[in-house]
Amino acid sequence: MKFKLLIIFVMIFLVACKENKSEEPADPTASFEDSFKEKMKTNKDLESEILFDEKSKIYTNNLYNISMDFPDHWEVDMGTSENSLVRGVEKDSGMTFIIVPIEIKKGSRQYKLQNQLLDAYNSDKDMYEKVMSDNLQNILGKKIISYETENSFLKNQPTIKSTYKTIMRDLDVEYEMTTVSHNFWKEPYVYTLSLSLPSVWYEENPEKYDWLYSNFFFTK
Repeated sequence: MKFKLLIIFVMIFLVACKENKSEEPADPTASFEDSFKEKMKTNKDLESEILFDEKSKIYTNNLYNISMDFPDHWEVDMGTSENSLVRGVEKDSGMTFIIVPIEIKKGSRQYKLQNQLLDAYNSDKDMYEKVMSDNLQNILGKKIISYETENSFLKNQPTIKSTYKTIMRDLDVEYEMTTVSHNFWKEPYVYTLSLSLPSVWYEENPEKYDWLYSNFFFTK
């Protein structure tokens, strides 16, 4: 559910930029199509759209036209959230990489607004960061230590890259986590690709972990 909420916050930001208002668009969830998991409940044939090689850990989804080559020693599943498509986990480190596409109904107001996302972000980056960081903090129930964004690309697709840190507490252990995500609109989906890992490792060599994004591909 938290990924849907993040998309709603993007919509709030877009409406605010478009109309110079701060109110939430009326019933934004009505603009969402069913997730892949929801569709599979009534259409088992959709399982054939998934190709996964257990040895190479290459995941392909022909319905969403995406592919991801996970490290060979990772565990791969569909994740626990309603909208997660695929998740890779390196259990020893707690590192995770997740892909979430949310389909917007064609013809809806939100669908039309998504085409303005990058322009709106570039026109008011500070507002985007405030809307997203404030609401992300409420969703996670954790303090966002820092939230920074920049323009980026994945396979020539323009994205908004976000980096933020949180504190993880597990039993008597406390450590800092870094999350790096790419958000973009590729009709008819809003995509979120997100990498999370302990900050001490990421800060030591960011390039070593950012390369995981180079293993993501569009099949069409």
